[in-house]
Amino acid sequence: MSVTTSQQLVRYYTNHRETEVAFNREVIDFTGLLADQAYLKIGDRQTPCVIYSSSMVGAKLITNLSAVLFERMREANNVVSLRFAFRRTDNPLPLSFFVSCRIGGFNPYSNKNPKTHIVNVAFIQKPPDDLIEVLGRLLDIRSNMAQRKNERIVLTEENARKLRIKARDGLLHIDGKTRKSIIRDISLSGAKVFSVGLSQALVKRAAMLTVGFADVPKPLHLPARIVRFEPIEGRDDIAAVAMAFDDSRVPPEYKLKISRYFG
Repeated sequence: MSVTTSQQLVRYYTNHRETEVAFNREVIDFTGLLADQAYLKIGDRQTPCVIYSSSMVGAKLITNLSAVLFERMREANNVVSLRFAFRRTDNPLPLSFFVSCRIGGFNPYSNKNPKTHIVNVAFIQKPPDDLIEVLGRLLDIRSNMAQRKNERIVLTEENARKLRIKARDGLLHIDGKTRKSIIRDISLSGAKVFSVGLSQALVKRAAMLTVGFADVPKPLHLPARIVRFEPIEGRDDIAAVAMAFDDSRVPPEYKLKISRYFG
């Protein structure tokens, strides 16, 4: 986990405590959740579970519950422990911890397997700071994205340095052709680039912009669609296009980079 101040943790908890985060593929990649290392401990028994979603006050799980586990649940007065585990970039060992919970209810997940249940749990007390940081950081980024989605960052030398973009040069891929391009500005929702061989006919075409960052191991590929062509007065050899990114396919690393720029 990154270094987070106590004031940030308080802000995360105050602003986002009841906001539920669904652990889809993008969120799992971003948070580093080790889905196969989560389990529910009921008395002296434990059972693997899928953490479907979580807030800072509770979670929704999918797990198999046998008659023995139901009995252990009754004996424990519905008090259980939920294990979270997250991948760390600075340590080969995962970050793992337990959260004490009370089962609030459960329903069959599927008629095909009567043992599989959706289980709702409420955290008995404030969860560990590590969970508050993981969820709070993600929700802060989402809030920034909603507020500043279309705000453009002009790639001056200073802004490029802040973003740690390797160069203002990018690769523009359209119709199987790759063109070297100069990135004029970027945002969470799109970009404008200058390049050769561009024309009005490219508007509405699918595209891909490849950008390199000094602190990201591999170049990031940003799927997009060309939305506007802009000729440059006095230049027949170069033009500009504006593109809108496909939000569902933009790498989370890119969203994190731009959101951090906005603070």
